[in-house]
Amino acid sequence: MFKYLKLYIKKEKGLLVGLILSLTILLTWLILMKWEEKVWFGYEFGIISSSLAIGYVVSYIFNFIVVFIPRQKTKENTSEYLQRRLSFLCIEAARTANGLIINSKVKNLTFPLNEDELIRIFENLDPVVSHCSTNLMKRKYNWFEYLKYVVVKQAEDYINEVFTILPHLDIELVKILNSIKDSELFNAAHREIIPQKQDLINARDGRIPRRLGEYFKLISQIDKYLDLNFSYENKYQKERKKEMYGA
Repeated sequence: MFKYLKLYIKKEKGLLVGLILSLTILLTWLILMKWEEKVWFGYEFGIISSSLAIGYVVSYIFNFIVVFIPRQKTKENTSEYLQRRLSFLCIEAARTANGLIINSKVKNLTFPLNEDELIRIFENLDPVVSHCSTNLMKRKYNWFEYLKYVVVKQAEDYINEVFTILPHLDIELVKILNSIKDSELFNAAHREIIPQKQDLINARDGRIPRRLGEYFKLISQIDKYLDLNFSYENKYQKERKKEMYGA
């Protein structure tokens, strides 16, 4: 209870000012009641002002117990759920980037990879076949299949899970997640027809580096959001930083 009271006072400074003012009015009224009335309608004015002050104090306590505490408990219950899924979203993106770096053997690159760095990476990779195998046929995906069935599918699963608690998300996070879903990478995965002929697949033509570069940049915004809003909770932070930055 005490920790919620401290948080309530810290977050609702405007309400606290009203409480102090109301308590001051009540204290003043109690003191003045012992004196003889010297102002016309002074007693009536005191009754009205003290009644309003009492009403405010009761409202302040009611808001704390009935509104603020349940809302904070709900937020605490959803914070771990939210942090876990956002962290896994970042981790999977970082693993995608690290896989590209390792297989291309390009040195001195860190997350988030930009378009130019990704162009260098794909110059050292097979332009058609990715490094990821399918689960059923044991063949390797081509790059367009890899982006659609691995990268985008994993990311969408985490984002959709986050959106199940939409009422508890702030506008900043919703904007970032919607930007990811509206990115070229996601739009291509849903609308673009994957070429069946291998000679039509070329990861070096600029499309894939551009799409991944935009995606990794948006993922870095999620990472910054987590650092800013969950810096006091480091349960998933260590794993996320290790995957993304080798920290």
